[in-house]
Amino acid sequence: MKKVLYIIIGAVAFLFLLGSGCRGLARTMYNSMDCNRFNIDHIELRTGINITDTDSLLYCELSDYQRRTAYVLNPKAVDFSNYAPKYFRYIDSSYIATGADEHTIWSATLDTNTRIITFDLQYQP
Repeated sequence: MKKVLYIIIGAVAFLFLLGSGCRGLARTMYNSMDCNRFNIDHIELRTGINITDTDSLLYCELSDYQRRTAYVLNPKAVDFSNYAPKYFRYIDSSYIATGADEHTIWSATLDTNTRIITFDLQYQP
């Protein structure tokens, strides 16, 4: 009976630690202010746009309350006919997405000819 109790306690402790670790990692990504580590994850968490496989990072500019970044998407990993309408609206010959929450105001554009996806995020102090 003691062994079963130890196994149950161990399993509950393991699941608690696993859940806490995952929440901590997500919080670290969400709060990351770095262009190298968790940059794509940070943008995905803030905007809800899945950034598929990229060929390169064109630029990443950070300031206290703003992030501007652009990537070239890998054409072999992206079917633009499905990807673009899923996350963007087609307005004036451009794919555009915008959003806001209590922490971030953001906009994104996608140029399907050049495969460049650009993000502008403004953080609420």
